Amino acid sequence: MDPARVACVELPALPLQLALRARPEWRARPVVVVDRPGPCGQVLFVNDVGRRLRIPIGARLPAASAIAPGSRPPARSPRALQVAPLILAALAEARARNYS
Repeated sequence: MDPARVACVELPALPLQLALRARPEWRARPVVVVDRPGPCGQVLFVNDVGRRLRIPIGARLPAASAIAPGSRPPARSPRALQVAPLILAALAEARARNYS
């Protein structure tokens, strides 16, 4: 890869995307990603189902659970977060070859 080239990639809701990719069966239920575990956790990302139920970004986890009782944040996967940049870099490099 040419070091003179720079790419900017927007990855909206990457933690949510990783969770739904790891557990596709969750797509039918409200899923939220919070900034920390426990009742003080603040909602950072909400999937489509959760948005339709009007779970707001910034809500605390107990409030999100009150709006959508079945909603729970996915367990954090340190391995997924370690591997994700490598996968994304490989995809970006493959895509860049198509445009060179």
